Amino acid sequence: MTGGILMGSKGRPWKTLMVDDYEVRIGRSAAGNDEVTNGLDCTDAWLHVADGYAGAHVGVIKGGTANPSVLRQAARWAAWHSEARDLAQVGVYVVPGDAVVSFGGTARVVWERARPRLTVVPEQPPVPAQPPKGGLHVDPLWSVVVGALRMAVDDHGPIDKTNLSSAAKRVLAAIRGAEKGLAQGDGETP
Repeated sequence: MTGGILMGSKGRPWKTLMVDDYEVRIGRSAAGNDEVTNGLDCTDAWLHVADGYAGAHVGVIKGGTANPSVLRQAARWAAWHSEARDLAQVGVYVVPGDAVVSFGGTARVVWERARPRLTVVPEQPPVPAQPPKGGLHVDPLWSVVVGALRMAVDDHGPIDKTNLSSAAKRVLAAIRGAEKGLAQGDGETP
């Protein structure tokens, strides 16, 4: 399983993602790690990169009942949000949420049995596009493409097999011009 849906996390000390209807919380700081960890109970799962690497505390709400693919995805994100993110494979502990306490961003596992461990490849969680303040964000290159298509239709009528080549050439020329303008640092499209 891959992917996830990013939920609104603004103002919270953790990032919230959804995987198969399970909420996954990823601490953003020491305070966030404390809140994620100390907010878990026995029905939740707590994940953290193994082998002494520093990293985010990850909680899967009601994760004790989650299927293994949900926990594996959360483990990939825990590995990504750690010092071990550049390793090919990373061990991640998975323990019941009530078996861990955290203070000052440092967790203490109070569960004395062997810690279950998954080995995963780190994966970056989805990152939402951030529109600029003040309105809807439209990729400047997309605006150029749409404008070039409109001009091609205005010049040649509806695009069909007979004029597709000239319309495509016009769009490509417009894209190249826009890329050149953006590369020169003016931030504007022609």
